[in-house]
Amino acid sequence: MVGQLKGIKSKVDTLRSLGNPQLALNQLMASNPNMRQAMEYVQANGGNAKEACLKLARERGIDPQDIINALK
Repeated sequence: MVGQLKGIKSKVDTLRSLGNPQLALNQLMASNPNMRQAMEYVQANGGNAKEACLKLARERGIDPQDIINALK
């Protein structure tokens, strides 16, 4: 799980550094079915990515604070 979180953090950092994060996110969704599935989950859960992530973590028995700490 730690390796996956590092990969996610790297992608988040890349998106933050771009001038047009929405365009980058759209490109990721088009090229990565997992990203598209994640964004569909967010939309199905009210459109708030943070809350959807926390909900999914709780559903899977993961402490959301562990995820937040790993992404800092």
